[in-house]
Amino acid sequence: MKKICLIFRVHLSPTLRPYRFFEIGDHAPYYEEETLAAYILREAQTCLQPVSQLLLRQIQSNREKIRVAIFLSGMTADLLEKYAPGLTPVFRQLANTGCVEFLSGTYSWSLASLYHPAAFQRQIADHRQSMQELTGAGTSGIFLNTGLIYNHQIGRQLRHAGMEGAILEGNKQLLGWKSPDALYVDSRIPGMKLFLNNPDLNKDFLHLLTGSQKIQRSGLKGSVQDEILSAGETDQQVNLFVPFEILRQPEGHSSGNLHLLEYFLYKAGQSSGIQYCTPSDLLHSGVIPEALPTDLYLLPEEKNNFLMYEPGNELQQEALTKLYEMTGKMELIADPEVWQEWNFLQSAVHPGHMATNCPDGTHSGTNNPFPSPFDAFIIYMNILNDFNLKLEQLAKK
Repeated sequence: MKKICLIFRVHLSPTLRPYRFFEIGDHAPYYEEETLAAYILREAQTCLQPVSQLLLRQIQSNREKIRVAIFLSGMTADLLEKYAPGLTPVFRQLANTGCVEFLSGTYSWSLASLYHPAAFQRQIADHRQSMQELTGAGTSGIFLNTGLIYNHQIGRQLRHAGMEGAILEGNKQLLGWKSPDALYVDSRIPGMKLFLNNPDLNKDFLHLLTGSQKIQRSGLKGSVQDEILSAGETDQQVNLFVPFEILRQPEGHSSGNLHLLEYFLYKAGQSSGIQYCTPSDLLHSGVIPEALPTDLYLLPEEKNNFLMYEPGNELQQEALTKLYEMTGKMELIADPEVWQEWNFLQSAVHPGHMATNCPDGTHSGTNNPFPSPFDAFIIYMNILNDFNLKLEQLAKK
């Protein structure tokens, strides 16, 4: 029987406003409150609510045969509580079905795992607490790191935090001739199970959901769906990673991508050869995992807006090093508003705007609010310098 593991990711992050050099020391807001509120409400109405309601409806109508996993960043959970509180009950409803596994991760969808172990552990703990407050069910022992980044050093930190497994990219450099559609275990960490994304199949699946002309022209639309939904002769697992934002609906309208997802869920739910499952279901299925070495940092092979970090360009490295140099100073701070600013500054979206090697020829994708990676870097560094001065002033009080 084929096992399909659908993993949804939700992360919303404030956009930093243009913070000028002469504002350093003024401690002015780093983002526009009204702009952020409008953004969160719009995303809730056009993306989070329709997709969450669809999942809930499919779980209930298919007699709980539909089982999925969701990663929701702690930052997103808290922003929804503040700006779109009407949406938050649906996540508790999803948790109450027993058919949705809320994955562990970092509070800010941050890159702390690459720069500061203590900050990484704090991010994990803060995410766990925010999800407990949102869903009432907390998070599982399966970890989804920012950008699916992983190696054995990160794995050891995850085991220290009580994690049982991690989701990562089915990188060809990692797998060689092996299939991503299987359960593995880190060869250096016997207790750390590895769930691999199938990058090629996942890419085509996302093209299918978005109605991409690329997949329609190539005639793959039917074959992708058939490949995923066909029952194999032997046990096989397929892990598919779906960012919520690709299912965004035009305001006031309904688009085909949500209908495609609903049809996909319905078809698989009716098949006797298909079983939906969560990562924890796979973990406890009795399958004996094969050992896999993870000596290198494992990153998705196809670059996008925010996955260009290891080794990363000089702008990103300098910015993130500067950020995490302030971790020790933050341990002396009790002010919750300062901690909120600290968490917002850790979002991987910010260094993503400094990316320079996107395949589409842009400086960091089509959604960059800044004119260039260098402008994004200068604005971010101005904010970090202002924030550092704020921490020094608070430490003297």
